[in-house]
Amino acid sequence: MAGNRDKKLVYHLTAIKNLISIKQNGLLSRRSLRKNRINFKDVADSEILDGRSQFDLDAMVPFHFIHKSPFDYAVVHANPKTSFALLCVRRTVARAQGWKIIARHPLSGTESIEVHEWDDGIDSIDWSQMDRDNRDYDDHECKMVCMAEALSPTNVAFSDISNIFTASEQAKDAVLDALGVEHSRLITVNPSMFPRGCK
Repeated sequence: MAGNRDKKLVYHLTAIKNLISIKQNGLLSRRSLRKNRINFKDVADSEILDGRSQFDLDAMVPFHFIHKSPFDYAVVHANPKTSFALLCVRRTVARAQGWKIIARHPLSGTESIEVHEWDDGIDSIDWSQMDRDNRDYDDHECKMVCMAEALSPTNVAFSDISNIFTASEQAKDAVLDALGVEHSRLITVNPSMFPRGCK
């Protein structure tokens, strides 16, 4: 089995109710959402968002290198009544478009954040932490590395989304209602890609 370094996708968890906006406008940075006054259900922790804005990370669109990241667990736990979809972009597309990489959680206690160009960022991630048989998010180092980010410096066009995963058939139906049946080829039901209890 290939390690996470050699996987093909990066992942962005979002509430299904955001998909109509994403289809129309693309996946926007939080700064663009505020500037354009777009109604969007933001499920991330507000304190973390404030910290990200201090480093101008709110101007980029974040993805993770693994599904069921610590972020996914935190968001699903904090929003038990919300249905989610996992949006994916191919890493080859991200690299070609000049996405950046942060090799660990951007607010992991360091005074500065090092934003890498794509290839250097891939080399900077401690993939052994992500490849552990049973990732332990109570282990601080494992948790921080597993929240490494791929950052799009521009809005992500809906056409760049290669796959959409849902945790249930009911969630898939909600995605189809939001996007239209013409996008059904993008959608796969795979509950193993989501924290337990995700709708």
